[in-house]
Parts: sequence; structure tokens; C-alpha cells
Amino acid sequence: MQINEMNRDSAKQIREKLNELFGLLEGDTNVDFTLGHGTFDPTLGEVSFKLTAKVQGSESKELVDAKRIAPIVEIPESAFTTPVKSFFNGKERMIVIEGYKSRARKNPWVIRDTVSDNVFVVDQNFVQQQFRKVA
Repeated sequence: MQINEMNRDSAKQIREKLNELFGLLEGDTNVDFTLGHGTFDPTLGEVSFKLTAKVQGSESKELVDAKRIAPIVEIPESAFTTPVKSFFNGKERMIVIEGYKSRARKNPWVIRDTVSDNVFVVDQNFVQQQFRKVA
């Protein structure tokens, strides 16, 4: 890969090459690498990317936040592992809590349908109604 000037296409080529290299590292190190937002400056001839490295199997920030908030709003720990039968969006679903998005004002709770693996965002009232009966 030979790059003579920095432009959008060359930045994409660099990102693809970095993703390949990080893919090789993931197998050796047990760490997941994610390239985030990138910017390039053609006058300086440079590109920068946000890189996130996370140990495989570690909990997400949203799950950690959910486990921290759950006791405050009286949601049992079993809500994260034991599916609860619920009827919403026109279907009966088996749901568990997946996380809590602290910056979301209206629907901060993230739940996952364990059968279809679909993810939904819901409000606190819904979560309290569905998961209080688990305890």
C-alpha cells in the first residue's frame, strides 16, 4: 500500500489495513480493538483515529451502570441473567436487562430478547413493572 497524499480514500485504506492488523492482534492478546471516529487533514498529510482496546469478556459500560442503578430502583440482580416473559411490541418475549444508558433521558434501559437476540430501549417504569416480579 503506497500513499502519496492524504485524502478520504487513503484514510479509508489506512483504516482497512489497521483493522486487519488489529484483527491479528485480537487472537494473540485476548483484547478486542475497535477503531472509532477518524479525521484527516490533507494539508498536514495525517489521519487520526480513536482506538478502544477492551479485554474480551469484560462487561460493557452500560451493563456496569445498570448493575449500579438497579438496587436504587429496586431491580433484583436476577434481572440480568434470568429471562422474564413479557408482552410488548405486539409479541411475547423473554427479556433480560442488557444495560443502562446514563445519557438517555427518555428510555435509558437497554433490554434484550433472549429468543431473537433483538435489543430494545425502554423507560424505567417498564423495567420496574417487568422485573420486580423476578425477585
